[in-house]
Amino acid sequence: MIFVEINVRLLAVISLATLFLSACNQPPEFRSTDISSVSWGKDFELTADNGKRIHLQSFRDRVVILFFGYSSCPDICAPTLYKLSRLNQRLGKLADRVQVIFVTVDPGYDTPKRLREFLHKFDKRFIGLTGNPREISEVQKEYKVAIVAKKASGQHKHQHRRVDHSGFIFIKDGKGRLRLMARETSSVADLEHDIRLLLQPSS
Repeated sequence: MIFVEINVRLLAVISLATLFLSACNQPPEFRSTDISSVSWGKDFELTADNGKRIHLQSFRDRVVILFFGYSSCPDICAPTLYKLSRLNQRLGKLADRVQVIFVTVDPGYDTPKRLREFLHKFDKRFIGLTGNPREISEVQKEYKVAIVAKKASGQHKHQHRRVDHSGFIFIKDGKGRLRLMARETSSVADLEHDIRLLLQPSS
């Protein structure tokens, strides 16, 4: 009888240990869409808002949050950038290990200076990237960003045209690997949850 009790207890301990180890081996539960298996989303080179040419891989020691838009965007760009600025605030010191990068889909209008002025309204740590139309088109295609340029109806110069574009947020880990895709409607809390997971050594 004593041996039976010991065996039962031993089985219980083993079961608990197995469950614990299984939980430890489980991949992190992201709230954004895991796209780590895709073959697209590679490195590229564009002109930063300080006028210097940079490669995306220059930031491979940080988690990179990549968003495509343009400075005269009338709808999703400003709210999304504001959301990302709040994300940085919530991350505190961890934000030093995160880089938000905004790639223009309107290179004809978004000069480095204009991008810098626009992004600094949200967070001075944000970096804007631009290039010639061919370069932007190649990057846009590499990241599956759909854009449709239209003539704007406004009379102001900045309303030279409207560019409808998809609003996905792409997230790369500290090794430069494309890991997640979030929507512009994602909450700050969900984005923070995923970024904190990616900042963990095991990720």
